Amino acid sequence: MSENLRVLKFAPLDAEIQWSHRQSAGNQVDALGRVSVGSGLGGSISASKSQTREVTRTETITTNKAEYLERALVDFRQLISSAADTLSGGFIFVDDLYLISRSDQPRVLGYLHRLLKDSGLYLKIGSIRYATNNYSPGDPPVGMQEGHDALEVALDKQFNYYGSTKAFLERILEQLATKAEVDHSRLYTDGALDRLMLASGGVARDYLRLARSAIEEARSRGPSTKTGSTRIIVEDVNAAAGKIAPSKFEDLRNDAPEEADALQVRVIDLTNFCRERKSAYFLVDIQDSALMDELRALQHLRFAHLLFQSETIPDRRSQRFNVYLLDIAQLSFQRATQGVDFDGWQHREQRRNRRLVYSRNWSNDQRGKADPNAAKASEKAVGPKEGERGDARTKPLVENPRLF
Repeated sequence: MSENLRVLKFAPLDAEIQWSHRQSAGNQVDALGRVSVGSGLGGSISASKSQTREVTRTETITTNKAEYLERALVDFRQLISSAADTLSGGFIFVDDLYLISRSDQPRVLGYLHRLLKDSGLYLKIGSIRYATNNYSPGDPPVGMQEGHDALEVALDKQFNYYGSTKAFLERILEQLATKAEVDHSRLYTDGALDRLMLASGGVARDYLRLARSAIEEARSRGPSTKTGSTRIIVEDVNAAAGKIAPSKFEDLRNDAPEEADALQVRVIDLTNFCRERKSAYFLVDIQDSALMDELRALQHLRFAHLLFQSETIPDRRSQRFNVYLLDIAQLSFQRATQGVDFDGWQHREQRRNRRLVYSRNWSNDQRGKADPNAAKASEKAVGPKEGERGDARTKPLVENPRLF
């Protein structure tokens, strides 16, 4: 089996595959036959056992990769079920599913589901939630449907469980410090620990990387002239976060090359919005589907972190908003953290603020509000011409004169 799959792996996608499969009327099994690609390239495997003489026949099929895998599914299942019986069960791990094209993910998961169902083995898939497409409805549907075929176990809780996630990460840091014979309580200030949690997005890998970088920043700085503290302070965490901002844009171009330019423009615009509003958190109307798609991509790429879903604003009727925290590295890189509110989102009355609603034309609206006299002048400029009858009920020629 492994040799056949190895041949298929390195064959061109459009290559013709010749599959010779031997079938027996008795208890002789030719597990996967022989696969050949082009001239001379091939591999074979057999798991044959015969107690009596049997009549066999060999069938040669010219096919492609996908059809071969489909035709061989029964043979694969037999081998896997036999191995599971011998081992008394077990687990199959598939990691980094998100590296496969989103359009192909349901097909891969659907095949694995059919391959391992009722085999005695458990299938575990590791992926990034916002880059995973596990199910495609249709006739027939393809993939693994959550709640029916698979159960989601969220390992990266980010801010959904802020208190427990923060305590868990601090416990890891404390254990590492203890192993290095360092008193954890004398290493970081409480504010620095809070900022580490926000800057890392609740991700353990990023948390530890920033913790290490913050130590280096504190060593370079020396005792703080601002607080007199010899411990790591908020400013050290901010500086450490700011230094990784350029590498995040490089990762963006590697992870999402087709969307990189548009997403980078969105990150810069969000950073400008948060700087102007003096708030690291913002709200987005969930009815704006295009903007929500961008925010989901930015979550996957760690440029934004979801704080709350379906929040309301008192004067916005039935509109619903998601609340996000901007990646602190972006504000730190621009040295725009001074006076910015990082923690107000934890209080509902503070996050339910219309000023914090982000939209794609927020800067245009802001310019109009900044110069109300210009808006009035524009209203006069589009009024009825001399000699024409004015009508108060007539719709203005310019619907939003503030934009001029």
